[in-house]
Amino acid sequence: MQTNNWEKNRLHYHYTHDVKNSFGMVLEHEDNTDRKNVNGQWNHLFARSNTVTSQANLYLKSQLGIAIKGERYASNAEFGVAGDWETRKFFTSYAATGRYANGIDNGSFHQKVRVGIAPYVAGYGEFHSWLMLQLEHHPESFNDDEKVVLTPLVRLFKGDYLVELGINNSGGPLLNWIARF
Repeated sequence: MQTNNWEKNRLHYHYTHDVKNSFGMVLEHEDNTDRKNVNGQWNHLFARSNTVTSQANLYLKSQLGIAIKGERYASNAEFGVAGDWETRKFFTSYAATGRYANGIDNGSFHQKVRVGIAPYVAGYGEFHSWLMLQLEHHPESFNDDEKVVLTPLVRLFKGDYLVELGINNSGGPLLNWIARF
């Protein structure tokens, strides 16, 4: 998976060990702080609810690794919770993450909410599209334009490939892609 947005460039490779656990590696470069993170990651599916018309998931996420800023290296920890609920027509998600890198930052807390609607319902294996609105809250940001970020985006996927394209309220781009194999 690759994420490119106003805040960071992120490459995330993970292996799904079983239906509840995935393990991986995260490499990040934060554009406005010039901070780099090299982390191991564990995602755990804490709960899942499947009905005839919808699915809901709750994940616990953790990362441990190293943060690098200039000549400084520090241990880095990030913990979060993420949940989503979707039907074939509607999508909602919420994620909250806290992190701390000893000697590089005083810790931070971030939230992200998404809502989406599918303009049409496609069958299994067909081309799917979603219109989404993403709201991010970064209370520790020094830049007022980055404390609350609103990004309309389009999600497109077929089979094992997903692409998201958007532009936020400050003109910052969003480009995410996922390839599953």
